[in-house]
Amino acid sequence: MKVLHVTNLYPSPANPYQGTFVAEQVEALRALGVGCEVHALEGRGLARYALGTRRLRARLATFGPDVVHAHYGWSMIPVLLAGPRCPIVLSYCGNDALPVPASDPVNRGRNALSALVNRFLAPRAAAVVVKAAVLGRHLRRTAGLRAGRLRVVPNGVDLGGFPLRPREACRIELGLDPDRRYVLTLGDPGDRSGVKRVDLARRGTPPEATFLNPYPVRRELVSTWMNAADVYLLTSACEGSPNVVKEALACGTPVVSTAVGAVPERIAGLPGCRIVAADERAIREAVGRTLAERPMDREAIRSGVRWLQKDAIARRILEVYEEVVASPRYRRRP
Repeated sequence: MKVLHVTNLYPSPANPYQGTFVAEQVEALRALGVGCEVHALEGRGLARYALGTRRLRARLATFGPDVVHAHYGWSMIPVLLAGPRCPIVLSYCGNDALPVPASDPVNRGRNALSALVNRFLAPRAAAVVVKAAVLGRHLRRTAGLRAGRLRVVPNGVDLGGFPLRPREACRIELGLDPDRRYVLTLGDPGDRSGVKRVDLARRGTPPEATFLNPYPVRRELVSTWMNAADVYLLTSACEGSPNVVKEALACGTPVVSTAVGAVPERIAGLPGCRIVAADERAIREAVGRTLAERPMDREAIRSGVRWLQKDAIARRILEVYEEVVASPRYRRRP
C-alpha cells in the first residue's frame, strides 16, 4: 500500500520539533511495510493551503497513492483542490476540531471560521480520525459528520524513547538539585491564543516545589526532563489528546491536569494523577497532594500507556487505510 501524507505539521530544519507525532506515525507505518511519502505544506497562514495545490497535484501524479492522509483539518483544503483519485483519510489533531475558549474577538472569529471550514471539509473524507472521543462528538454536532466515518485513534507513544530512568540521575544530568521537588510543564509562555496558560501553571505550583518550563526543549531531552520531575502539570484551556501527557506517563511521572480532551480518561486511576479545575488555589492543592504521595509507583503509572505503543497504533491506522481502499464507494477513479 502507498500512502501520501499531507501535513502542515512536520519537522523541518527551521523547526525540528514541530509535528514530531506525525513523523513518528509515518515511521511506524513504514516499519509495517506501508510505502509512505510526506508532502509538507510550506509557507505561513492561510496562503500555504492554497499555494501548495499545484505542487501537491504533481506529487500525486508521480507517486500514485492508494490513500491520501491529511494531518490537521486545514491540510484537507489543498488535498481537495488537487483532486486525488483515491480515498482521503483526514486526521484532526486537537484544536483544529475543538473551539478555543474565546474571550476576545480574534479567537471568536477564528473559531467561527474553523467551524465553517470543518463543516465543509470533514464530510468529504472517506474516514475521519480523531485523537479523542470528545473531538468526534464535537464534529458530529457541528459538522454533521456521521458516526460511521469516525475513528478514534490516539497518537502512539515511543515507549523505547521514553523509558523509566532514575530521577536523581536525570536531575544531575540537567544540573538540578537532587533533593528538591520539581513541577514541570512544557508550554510556550508566549502563546498568544490563551490556550496553554503557562502562567497559571507557574502560579499553581506550591511553595515547596520549584516550577520548571524549559521551553523550547530539544526533543532528545524531553524524556530526561520528564523523568526528573515529580509532577507534570497541564493547565491548558483546550486540548485533544496531548502527547506530552502520554510521554510523562511513560516516564512514570504523575500528571495533574485541567479536564481537557482525552486527559481525564487517560490518567483515570493512575497513582498521583488528578484532574483539577482551572483555579490557582485548586491547582496548588492538587499538586501538593501529589507531591505528598511518596514513594510513587512509577511502573504503575507507565502501565497506563503501554497499550499506546506506537507500532500498535500504526496497525490501527493501517486498518483504516485497508477499510477505505476495500470499500466500493472509494475505489480509485480511472
